[in-house]
Amino acid sequence: MSHPPQSEESIGLISQHSRLEGTASPSIPLTEKQIDQSLEASQKSDNPPKLDLTHFAAENSVLQGLRLQMQQAVYQQFSGSLSFEVAPGHSYELIFRLGRIVWASGGQHRFRRWHRLVGQHCPSIARRILKLQALQPSHIWEYKVLIRLLAQKRIERSQAAAVIEANIVEVLVDLLRNFNSVAHPRQRSGGCYMIEQPIVIPSVSELLKKAKQQVDEWDEAQLSEFSPDAAPVLQDKDALAAKVSAKTYRVLVHLLKGQASLRELTRILPQDLAQLSQILLVYEQQRIIRFARIPDFPAPWPKPVQQKSVRPAVQLPLICCVDDNPLVGRSMGQMVQKQGYRYLYVQDSVKALQEIIEKKPALVFVDLVMPVISGYELCAQIRRIAQFKDIPLIIVTGNDGVVDRVRSKIAGSTEFITKPVDETKVAATLKRYVGKKKPQLMVSKSS
Repeated sequence: MSHPPQSEESIGLISQHSRLEGTASPSIPLTEKQIDQSLEASQKSDNPPKLDLTHFAAENSVLQGLRLQMQQAVYQQFSGSLSFEVAPGHSYELIFRLGRIVWASGGQHRFRRWHRLVGQHCPSIARRILKLQALQPSHIWEYKVLIRLLAQKRIERSQAAAVIEANIVEVLVDLLRNFNSVAHPRQRSGGCYMIEQPIVIPSVSELLKKAKQQVDEWDEAQLSEFSPDAAPVLQDKDALAAKVSAKTYRVLVHLLKGQASLRELTRILPQDLAQLSQILLVYEQQRIIRFARIPDFPAPWPKPVQQKSVRPAVQLPLICCVDDNPLVGRSMGQMVQKQGYRYLYVQDSVKALQEIIEKKPALVFVDLVMPVISGYELCAQIRRIAQFKDIPLIIVTGNDGVVDRVRSKIAGSTEFITKPVDETKVAATLKRYVGKKKPQLMVSKSS
């Protein structure tokens, strides 16, 4: 059995026409049960068998696609990381030791997940012990912490195993939910990925089964468009008070501050993840709460000290367009960028407010007629936020009636322009409201 090269190597998805080296002529299509049995046999064998996966790969399901990527690592008796990039700077890693999966890392909430799972399975460990800043940064930093805690007899091996298995399952859940947008996975090897003496070697088929079950429960609850890492934020206290008891109201007001994700709230509230999320989804649809993205906890190791030189850099004003028609969004972007501004397009009016809060544009073009939230409603929501009370809000519509103009003013719009929007109108509007403002000076740092 040849070992993979030590350099990074792209391995890609197995296509319909590809075969693993040494396979025979076309065979009977494999079932999921046969793949599970093969994975288990491969993990227990020093000379794992090779299978013809052509027909199985052709089915091209999300679960089967992930299964095949893991199967290839098993066949190679690979040691290192199988890395899946979902978006720039957002990736997941499955860590293998001689073809056995032993750990998983990455994701948007790597360290939130770590604190939550250790708190769940090792409740006696103080938070200050979790930091252990003497350990050097690595892709398996959390695993090294577990090894140290075991050596110090602060936790039992069964507790460490529970953390490891729960962590791998959660990463697999997120991978399955995002697999259609995953770039070609890469194998990475080296010391920062190596686990020489695994605490536990979990069953691959059992891990995948648990992960698939959680994904199915999430989808069956009609939550596929929402992330379990999102944080619910209370928006309308009066509406909530009218729907729940006084005791429940006090609990929810305390918890729904946008500081804890849905996964983190399940450690406090008496529902599982799907049940809790489904309950809160009803409030979200009634606009009593909203779901917001929250950052991960900071990395628990000291930041390296570097010499930095500071130079001024110009940050051009950002112009935002909220329109459910992507053709309009693309056309508006070309006109805005031609005038020398940065551009942000938001197609979903439901997500527009959060994007505006995070990106802080200098001006917003708002389509009047949009599903779910109209231009009037969006303008009113933006004006309720103190920092945006003076931001130019430009209503864009094909309706040029007096009633529409009056309503747009009442909702807080600054100006009303009609479709079709041409470059002359856009340029004049930008010059009137943004052109006289100086570009914002930012500080960029380089080592």
